[in-house]
Amino acid sequence: MTLLCVEFGTRLYLSVFRDLTFKNHLEFRMSVPKPYRNSQYDVKKFTSSTFGQMDWETPEDTSLVIPRDFKTEYINIKDGKRSTTLQPLYYKNVIYLFGGSTMFCSEVPDEYTIASYFQDLANKEFPNRYIVENYGASSVISAQELERLKTINLREGDMVVFFNGANDVIQSIYNNDPEGYIVGKNNKIVRETGSVRAFFLKIHPVLGKYSTFVSYFLDPFERKYKPSHMNDSSHVESLTNSMEKNYARNIIEADNYTRDKGAIFFHFLQPTIFSGNNATTYENNLRSNPYLIGVGIEDAMEIGYPKLTGMVSDFRSIHNIYSYDITKLFDGRASNHELFLDWVHVSEEGNRMIAEKLFKEMIKTGEL
Repeated sequence: MTLLCVEFGTRLYLSVFRDLTFKNHLEFRMSVPKPYRNSQYDVKKFTSSTFGQMDWETPEDTSLVIPRDFKTEYINIKDGKRSTTLQPLYYKNVIYLFGGSTMFCSEVPDEYTIASYFQDLANKEFPNRYIVENYGASSVISAQELERLKTINLREGDMVVFFNGANDVIQSIYNNDPEGYIVGKNNKIVRETGSVRAFFLKIHPVLGKYSTFVSYFLDPFERKYKPSHMNDSSHVESLTNSMEKNYARNIIEADNYTRDKGAIFFHFLQPTIFSGNNATTYENNLRSNPYLIGVGIEDAMEIGYPKLTGMVSDFRSIHNIYSYDITKLFDGRASNHELFLDWVHVSEEGNRMIAEKLFKEMIKTGEL
């Protein structure tokens, strides 16, 4: 009865004093925000049945993050790969797509991922020539993509695509750990935190989906405050230098590894809500909500992304890597054409635009 009273009281309080911001990603997406307004599926049903339901494993003695098998009406995972629709039964080569959660695309059903849109384009242009495999995994950085790439038996004529950048900046500058990876950093926080906060860290993701009180008032994440280390400019400069070195090493090594196997490597620096020009009112509202975009993320991206964009030209001119800066991809869209669901994840329309851009640049090379 006490818990019911607390829960009811919380909901009553928020109904009276509720402000205009959403307090978590689930609540925001269940509201069917503008990027979902033209979706051809039941957004609320999709979100409620998949949000936070997937699990990930990190095999021992590796830094890999691999999605566990999962089967629903909307999202399906088998053998560590998100399902790509429209794959042909017969094919000659494989196109492997690597990236973080923006490649995994948990914000949309299977048929609306970057991989599925890319497969459709490949089918139309090269029937029964390629299958596209989605090796996206939540939180991974370029080092983990490289590590997983080395587990694959590449064949001559296969293609490898790295679509990344954002997580490398977050891990190095925002998380203050250039040599680590995001899941490892989160696990370290849990191990080193106090017992009370550790308890909240465990129960919040599970019970927060059902309890308004837990979601709003037992949130253990300090989203409203910029990480203190980011106030030290010399330290941030050191973090940035480490990020540049690590990122360059990973992309160059991935290209060399792929070439040695007789396959083709492509690198794309991904767009974020901060990388475009002329932000819309909707995007500015997102950027000002610390529950959807943590304070300090924008600062980290403003420091780190110019370094990464500058590296793209070096990859091309010095190392002969097929490397592309597509950070301004969404600039040409109509002012009321919203795509972002947070600072980096987009709706199916954004995924379609990304897939078309990747396909267009790859086909220009004559390799595809």
